[in-house]
Amino acid sequence: MADRRPADEGLKERLSRTEKELAEARAALEREERSHQTLADDHTVAEAALRQSEESFRVLFAQNPQPMWVFDPDTLRFLEVNDAAVAHYGHPRERFLEMTLADIVPTAEVDAFMRQVTRAGSSYQPSGTHRHQVAGGRIMEVELSSHRLEFGGQPAVVTAVKDVTMQRALERELRHQALHDPLTGLSNRALLVDRIQRSLNRLDRHAGAVAAIFVDLDRFKLINDSLGHDVGDRVLTETASRLRAAIRQEDTVARFGGDEFVICAEVIDADEAVGIAGRALESLTPPFRHDGHEMLLTGSVGVSVAAVASATPETLLRDADWAMYRAKEEGGNRVELFDRGLRSRLLARLEMERSLRRALGGDEMRVLYQPIVSVPDGRVVGAEALVRWFHPKHGVIGPAEFIPVAEETGMIAPLGAWVFEEACRQWVSWRRKAGRREPINLAINVSARQLTVPSTFDTFYDILSRTGADPAHVSLEITESVLMEGNDSILEAMLALKWLGVRLNLDDFGTRYSSLSYLRRLPFDTLKVDQSFVSGLRDDSRDQAIVRSVVGLAHALGLDVVAEGVETPEQFSLLGEMGADRAQGYLLGRPVEADDFPFDTLMLVGAGPTP
Repeated sequence: MADRRPADEGLKERLSRTEKELAEARAALEREERSHQTLADDHTVAEAALRQSEESFRVLFAQNPQPMWVFDPDTLRFLEVNDAAVAHYGHPRERFLEMTLADIVPTAEVDAFMRQVTRAGSSYQPSGTHRHQVAGGRIMEVELSSHRLEFGGQPAVVTAVKDVTMQRALERELRHQALHDPLTGLSNRALLVDRIQRSLNRLDRHAGAVAAIFVDLDRFKLINDSLGHDVGDRVLTETASRLRAAIRQEDTVARFGGDEFVICAEVIDADEAVGIAGRALESLTPPFRHDGHEMLLTGSVGVSVAAVASATPETLLRDADWAMYRAKEEGGNRVELFDRGLRSRLLARLEMERSLRRALGGDEMRVLYQPIVSVPDGRVVGAEALVRWFHPKHGVIGPAEFIPVAEETGMIAPLGAWVFEEACRQWVSWRRKAGRREPINLAINVSARQLTVPSTFDTFYDILSRTGADPAHVSLEITESVLMEGNDSILEAMLALKWLGVRLNLDDFGTRYSSLSYLRRLPFDTLKVDQSFVSGLRDDSRDQAIVRSVVGLAHALGLDVVAEGVETPEQFSLLGEMGADRAQGYLLGRPVEADDFPFDTLMLVGAGPTP
């Protein structure tokens, strides 16, 4: 018995291990079975989730208010479209599903579209801005957003469409407004400067030059003041059309501001630039017509040329502007080419403008008085008020130098009002000192620009009322060139001023191809014979004939005649023989201060003035 016990115990141990291994094997088998069940359950859940996802996608796709479609990236054929896409593009669903992306691309752009698709291959996934064509042929701009997915068991691309046609149109309009003049549609200053800079940059690569051509309409303010801003706007838009037609297609014309236009042109040399400027000026020649009004306009044109890329738009425009002012100084209706000497002259002009503004606020301006003498008896019967500028540095400056500056800068209205008031006050002072003696007549010059200022009538009325000057002894002298402008507002202003009771003198008669109709239409009291005719009385029979004819015409119309520029006794004597009423000139007296005016002087021609 003792020999079998160890063997039994060894068997029991082996059996115990075997049972344990079987238990572990069963446990492992159970775990494996549970794992397979879990995998099967997970697969079932995944399939359910996928079905739910596809169903949710289809619901969201179909009901989305934004146009959407699904297409095959290999064939570009539409696999599905939602109702919004059908409505927006106008194709029935059945037709849509027979089409490809190329069928909604504008015909002219299909080739470019297909090249883009070919480069991308099956990875084509449209995004960004595109142009599409709807069923009726209308072209719209769209923004596309695409994503890849699996649709019906195959690779596909889903695309969402946003119509941005109106948005893009508004953006383009805003960009256009930012770079173009709203009235004329021309480029504005910002775009002009950009175009000039681009042209200058090209000078590094190409021979030639860049020209800036500055066009300013002469006397445009008269149109605005007399006919109103609506007519002025019509003239500006018509000017823009004419300038566009006069330049080359590659040139740029811009409205620089007000009645100023600028042309930017790439040219061979300055001669070609001047040629373009000449065509621009010529385009203004035909009359402007509106609502029965016929307006003749001219322009002052300045040209500057740069042949190096280092030039700047600012200097080119500045130089053209200076050249334009030179053209205006020379009477307008002309082209001026900028040079360095012109810059110096214009800087001096700008300095005069600054000095003139200072002078109007100080005591540099004075009114002098030149005697007007009765031709038959030599008595002083009148005085012409003449403004002079006593500049602290340059001395006495005559009106021919500063009146044009005052007119161009708008200072003529306050200057003219000041002269009128000073002269009226002086007349009243003289009248008080004269006692019972017959008062002299006072002549005061009025410029064309003054007559177009709407407040001139009220200003003159107020001055006459405040000073107490007798309008019957005040004459307003208007040059014949004013009438030649044919501006209705000037004629109306003259009639209104006549209503104040003042007299009207027509100055420089015969120098501007006079129209006798003005003598019939307007209530002039006096004709002044220009000194250019008086100076030739002794030696030129034609001047004698002209003066004799003017005197006869004036008297036939009931007008007086004053001869200007009398410098010799022979001239004075001949004027007396011809029947002139009054005369003035250096022979009879130079302009003097009011205190030195020769009231009680009898002009004994040939012997000089005597008490």
